Amino acid sequence: MKGTPVLIFAAGELVIVIMMAFIIFHLPASDGPTRLLYFGAVVLTALALVFALGMAMYYWSPDETTAAAKGLKIFDACVTVIPPLVTLIIGYYFGQQR
Repeated sequence: MKGTPVLIFAAGELVIVIMMAFIIFHLPASDGPTRLLYFGAVVLTALALVFALGMAMYYWSPDETTAAAKGLKIFDACVTVIPPLVTLIIGYYFGQQR
């Protein structure tokens, strides 16, 4: 099966997301700033997982030129979109004066 490594990788990412959701729902923090920090951590982790999945799709693409081109297009989109979002989130959470 051609897409098996990508599906296994995606299943591993799904397990990570489920574990994160379980941990977040069982956190005792109820104050606003702590919840916002958890939310920022979840968003950064989700962006990292999307980027990792894009890299996996490009790396394990079949030898067909159209599939490789589609994987490269997804990877290029991730490279273009994700770094500004990450810097925006980090700048928001760590740039606030307290």
